[in-house]
Amino acid sequence: MRRIIRRRSPKIGLGWFNFQVARRTHGNLGHPIDPKAMADQRGHDIGASLDVYTRSSQQQRAEAVRKLERKILRMPQKTA
Repeated sequence: MRRIIRRRSPKIGLGWFNFQVARRTHGNLGHPIDPKAMADQRGHDIGASLDVYTRSSQQQRAEAVRKLERKILRMPQKTA
């Protein structure tokens, strides 16, 4: 990282790029790759990998709400 990427990144306008950015990018762009495989590549267990290195997008969160909503609406209604 220091010998190659750190020296070259400012020359191409990526002076802000660092090891942490690389790990988070790997975590976020790896979907729909198996989360366990992604965690193994980063050298973490799956919990740390998902908690620390991945972020859900607004679109993913909205889709999760829509899926839950569809399931709830399909549930049988209880009558008193």
